[in-house]
Amino acid sequence: MNMSSPRFNISTVVFLGLLFSEPASYSQISEITGRLKSDLISQNVNDAEITRLLSLLRADGSWSDIDYSNLSRTSWSPVTHSRRLLQICRAYNKPGSIHFHSSDVKSGIMKIIDFHIARRPRSDNWWWNAIGDPTNLGPALVLMKNTDGYGIDQLQLEKYSDELLNYYTESAEEWPGATTGANKIWLLSSSIAKACVKNNEDVLRENFKSAFEEAMIMPGKREGIKIDNSFYQHGAQLYCGGYGMSFMSDISYFAVLAAGTEYEMSDEQLQVITDVLLDGYRWFIQHSAFDFGATGREISRPGAGSSLGLRNYLNRFISINAPRSAELKQFIGFINGDGPFIGPGNKHFWKSDIMVHHGNGFYLSARVPSKRTIGSERMNEENLKRKWLPWGATNIMTDGDEYRNIYPSWDWSRIPGVTSVMEKISGTPITGGAYITSTSEFAGGVSDGVCGLAAYDYSWDGVSGKKAYYFTPEAMYCMGSGIRAIKENPVITSVNQCFSSGEVTVQNNKKITVVDSTGVNSSGISWIHHDRIGYLFPSGGDITVRNEDQTGAWYDINLSQSKTPVKNKIFSAWINHGNNPSDARYEYIVVPSADPAALQVWAKKNPLRSIINTPEIQAVYDKKMSIFGIAFYIPGAINLQKGLKVETEKPCLVLIQVKAEGDYRISVSDPTASLSEVTVKISGELTGPGAILNSDKTTSIGFILPSGDEAGSSVSRTYSTR
Repeated sequence: MNMSSPRFNISTVVFLGLLFSEPASYSQISEITGRLKSDLISQNVNDAEITRLLSLLRADGSWSDIDYSNLSRTSWSPVTHSRRLLQICRAYNKPGSIHFHSSDVKSGIMKIIDFHIARRPRSDNWWWNAIGDPTNLGPALVLMKNTDGYGIDQLQLEKYSDELLNYYTESAEEWPGATTGANKIWLLSSSIAKACVKNNEDVLRENFKSAFEEAMIMPGKREGIKIDNSFYQHGAQLYCGGYGMSFMSDISYFAVLAAGTEYEMSDEQLQVITDVLLDGYRWFIQHSAFDFGATGREISRPGAGSSLGLRNYLNRFISINAPRSAELKQFIGFINGDGPFIGPGNKHFWKSDIMVHHGNGFYLSARVPSKRTIGSERMNEENLKRKWLPWGATNIMTDGDEYRNIYPSWDWSRIPGVTSVMEKISGTPITGGAYITSTSEFAGGVSDGVCGLAAYDYSWDGVSGKKAYYFTPEAMYCMGSGIRAIKENPVITSVNQCFSSGEVTVQNNKKITVVDSTGVNSSGISWIHHDRIGYLFPSGGDITVRNEDQTGAWYDINLSQSKTPVKNKIFSAWINHGNNPSDARYEYIVVPSADPAALQVWAKKNPLRSIINTPEIQAVYDKKMSIFGIAFYIPGAINLQKGLKVETEKPCLVLIQVKAEGDYRISVSDPTASLSEVTVKISGELTGPGAILNSDKTTSIGFILPSGDEAGSSVSRTYSTR
């Protein structure tokens, strides 16, 4: 469910002072309980609000403003009862509060608990019953543990815990589908609380062991941390934001909570967690923002997509001397905007079907979902307009605020990077059930760590074509070919749709103009500049530019949210393919550029050019990097330049870097993740791994491709000319 809840929110500074403060005679469970209570008490208390809540409490322990019969899947109002209970328990136990150890407050607490047990409010959504409510009730009962003579009698408190909380084994039996990733960690939170209340050392030990078992690489389509350091939840679905953030919040809490005890995380487990943070999460972030493609259905919630919470989790791991701590500190600085991305370059996440690129002050990405992954989900009346959301979507960011909370104002038929139908999307989209999955077998990427090529045999809701994205240290070259559709409405490729920030400058028919609160549609547009990003159109096209207000409501995409209209000024640009295109194509280049003048300078020296853009082969040449990026959708051959011909006998993706001394750096991948090997035939006599010299003075190079969980990843090798 991934709803916001006041779970344990440990203060590292307060907690560290308690790590070894208890006498050695205390049991491990007393140590953990003391840490939990100290952290909960350290949090702020609003005495006036607690006084108000107590004054409104009815004699039976309920509140009149809570609808206890509510069954909502998203805005389940009865959870307010347990949230208030936790607030009041915190005040009762906090020295300095006017409610500290008040007998009247204690009486009220017991009434509130008794009412909850008698009424047993339930939601139609399992998450509230299994996680949302217990993660309030567990901490409340821990606070009322009678360690100082003012808590609830131990026998009574144990009865309360039996009524209100499950051990993890009990939850796993009742909700067997919730035993992976973030859901598992949530279930363990209330189980740990129950073990502390009941002094059950065996369960507590097993709970920590079970939690830290999630700090491992999960094979196949199992949810959790993947071998490429992405994160799955709800199936094979990228979720480093959203569920992935909740997972990291709780497992970092558990790591600090157990530090120095027999339950602590092993060195190997700490290594896995820090690796996924630095080699996974960090790559999906531009300062304070996550890539919207990594946040799942939370895109439809106000405030979603922020990376700021990661700072707390990073600090927790730093506090227990996790490996790569210096990098963790640098990561915090990057989130704060205090420093650059460390080690810019290109990374292909083959398990999650996305390519990410960090340059000097910018972030670019392209999602190319295959049939092997879930593109997007609609669940619990959230993310209602996600029909076109994942299919080749790009993120283009410099500051990180380009898309933050833009989503009610978006035209959801014009997702950046996607080739789609311009149509009004309202209510539950026509795309069926909760999860939408591509039919594409050919969808993947090849990367040498500096440059990369993502490519996609795209087909969705009657629109099809070949889409490729080449990433360099300076730009992203996007191309499409063979675009077909039989649709009543126009088919387009969206270049971008983000917040308007400053002037939009356009060169149209060689004349430079500023677009403000209006738009331009022309086949003469050669470039656009907006907010330190340039867009070049080397092959022209029918292009539309808009810089005007767009209005919508959060309710339109999430029924638990406000119906109040939200108006934002939006910059957008798209390429028109017309109605019923049969073989349309496009090309555009995204170039981070300080201003229009800098863009024009770059354009004159543009090192990127398209070699071919057909449904069979797409290829780009990067003169500055001396790299050719080629997508072979079918077996074929291409003359890249005079004296350099490349041929493959199977579909694949290839990067060929021609080095100054005449040697080659060749990177290959299988975007179908199904091949065991592929042979690349190249002009010239080369020596190196797998190279066989042919009689016609060409070289056939056999690449043994990764298998299992590494299928779809890149193989890079260097070859010398004879």
